[in-house]
Amino acid sequence: MRFLHTADLHLDSAFCSDGQTGAEIRRQRQRDLLERIFDIARDRACDMILIAGDLFDSAFVTPETRTLCMSLFERFGGPVVISPGNHDAYVDGCFYKSENMPENVHIFTSGELQYFDFPALDTTVAGYAFTSAAMPRNPLSGPIPVRHNQRIIVLCAHTELDNPTSRYAPLFTSDVVRAGFDYAALGHVHSCSESADNIRYCGIPEGRGFDETGEGCVLVVETDGVGAPTIEKINVAKIRYIREELSVDGACE
Repeated sequence: MRFLHTADLHLDSAFCSDGQTGAEIRRQRQRDLLERIFDIARDRACDMILIAGDLFDSAFVTPETRTLCMSLFERFGGPVVISPGNHDAYVDGCFYKSENMPENVHIFTSGELQYFDFPALDTTVAGYAFTSAAMPRNPLSGPIPVRHNQRIIVLCAHTELDNPTSRYAPLFTSDVVRAGFDYAALGHVHSCSESADNIRYCGIPEGRGFDETGEGCVLVVETDGVGAPTIEKINVAKIRYIREELSVDGACE
C-alpha cells in the first residue's frame, strides 16, 4: 500500500504584512502548492493521501480554496484521510463539516481515537481530531487495539511528540510503538524529522517566513505491514527561507 503523507499547509494564511494584493498572491501560491501535492500523489500511483492536520491556518476558508479542495479531493478518487489540527480544529462552521464533502474524504471528528477501515487496501487508518485550539490530553493513553482486524494499520495524527506538558496532543514514542502501528504520519512540527523508521513528521511543504526554514517536502510511503516502510522524500517548495551564518573576521582589516 502506497500513500502520500502531508500536513501543515496552513492554507489561507493571513499574510497581513503583504497588503491585500500581496496577501492574495501568496494565498494563490498556497493553492498551487496543494495542487502540486495532489499531482504527486497521482504521479506516484498513491492509493491514499493522509493529511495530518493544519491543512488550513484557521476556521476561515476562502471560497477559492474551498472550491479547489473539493475538486482535488474528488479528482484523486482514492481515500483522503484528514486529522484536523489545532489551527483547523473540527468545530461548528468549519470546512470539515461541509455537506457536499466527496465520499472518498474521511475526517476524524473526535478527540478519542477513531478508525477508518479500507478493506480493498487491507488497511486501517487510526486518528483523532482537535475539537478546539488545544488538546492537553494524550489520545493514545488508553487501551489500543494493536491490529483492529486489518493487516496494515497507520496512525494519522497532529501531535507534539514526547513533550508531556504540551497543549497539542502530547503523544509518546512509546505509545506509538506499543500500539504496533506500521507507520505514524505526524503533523504539527514544521521540520521533516523522524523518531523511528516508521514514525515521521513530514514537515511543512513550503515555509511562510524565516521562522519556517528548510526544503519543504511531502513523503511518499510504501508499506506491506512487514518490516520497515519505504519512504521517499519529495521536495515541493518553490520558495525556501534559508538562514546562514557567515564569518566577518578580517572584514575591517
